[in-house]
Amino acid sequence: MSTATATATVAEYWRDICFKAYDEEPKSSAFILFIDNCKNKPPTNGRYIFPTDNPEFRPHLEHLEFELLNDNIWTLSNEKLTILTNIRTEVRADWHINRQKQLKEHLIQTLSEITKPLDITDKQRLVLVQEFINVHRNDLGSRSFLRGLVGCLKYQLQNKYHMVEWKMDEAVLTQNNEEPMDQYIRLLTGVLCFQLLYRDGADDDSDQIVININEETVHIWQMNPDLDNQFIRSVLELLPKEHNLTDYQVSSVKRKQPPSIFQWICNTFTRCLSFLH
Repeated sequence: MSTATATATVAEYWRDICFKAYDEEPKSSAFILFIDNCKNKPPTNGRYIFPTDNPEFRPHLEHLEFELLNDNIWTLSNEKLTILTNIRTEVRADWHINRQKQLKEHLIQTLSEITKPLDITDKQRLVLVQEFINVHRNDLGSRSFLRGLVGCLKYQLQNKYHMVEWKMDEAVLTQNNEEPMDQYIRLLTGVLCFQLLYRDGADDDSDQIVININEETVHIWQMNPDLDNQFIRSVLELLPKEHNLTDYQVSSVKRKQPPSIFQWICNTFTRCLSFLH
């Protein structure tokens, strides 16, 4: 890194390793871990020591202009290590931005593909809820989603006549990578029959969705008016007890009400009369 050209070459090579490591590429991750472990030890005469007999690390150390003392010992000055550390910090920020964009794009695609409830019985829906919770109950990345869902269902039980809406930060869906994200949407839309009423960035006129990773994106999900309290209670029995207390509102959409005793008697009497004709 003694010249501007060398510095640019080293920087680009190091950036590539860091990006691959953040993408969880095993060999790059192992090299980054090796660097971290060595730099945590105090330097000697202003130089850090990097002992390794791993042959896969040697090309990296050479490209990054570490100095070889003997076959297994490499060194780097404090100044040059600081440069690498600063580059890595920049890469982390860039990687995070790119990753958020990828997750948002995947979410948009998933929302366009999973749009209707599954044509199954309530008993089958409960089986799918149980399968979902078996996977996600102890997943820290799913905690926000589960707390929000439980809070929404509980809030719906408190509102007998109108549907409840869940105002959700999109990060609840995107913070846990693609596969869990798909499972959240399948549960909400396919199994529990929620409807996505609104998403920040959706343009109703052009059907285009703007991706803005620098601002919070809000969703509004509404429960299905056909779901009765008995089914909701059955779902809650399968879910964790922790729940959010906010982020919900009552809509103007009325819930489907069970028939009164008088209506039930009239319907039964009408059906009996039909057999006499």
